[in-house]
Amino acid sequence: MTARIIYFHGQPGGPAELDLVGAGALAADCGVQAPDRSTEDAGLGFAGRINAVAAGLASGPGQGQGQGRLQLVGFSLGAFVAMEVALSLLETAPELEVSLDLISPAGPLALGDFLPRMAGGTVFRLARDQPSGFAAATRVQGVVAAF
Repeated sequence: MTARIIYFHGQPGGPAELDLVGAGALAADCGVQAPDRSTEDAGLGFAGRINAVAAGLASGPGQGQGQGRLQLVGFSLGAFVAMEVALSLLETAPELEVSLDLISPAGPLALGDFLPRMAGGTVFRLARDQPSGFAAATRVQGVVAAF
């Protein structure tokens, strides 16, 4: 039985991230799901949204009767979401086989002084300390990428 692959994008970001690496068409062919977390129902709160995603995955296609494999893939801040969904699935659907792949995971910066030793720390520091400077840098990056 093949695993269903669920991709959790970074934030900001969206399912179109798969297109950026040429995986969008592959994702459609292979049935990769990429929930758009930028449009989640804020009324549920974080834990409620995590539990709703986990419940949907546990009852989705190919699931039930103790069957099913899920491969959760989290990119950047989506890694934290993927881990939380995996934990929720362990509690609510222990019969599922769940694997977890994290790509460039980002953690809560408030837990320690990581920025000086972190690749990309300058960008995170800019986003934290000078949001308008970060917005300008991302606009420039967009122009360069389009060129």
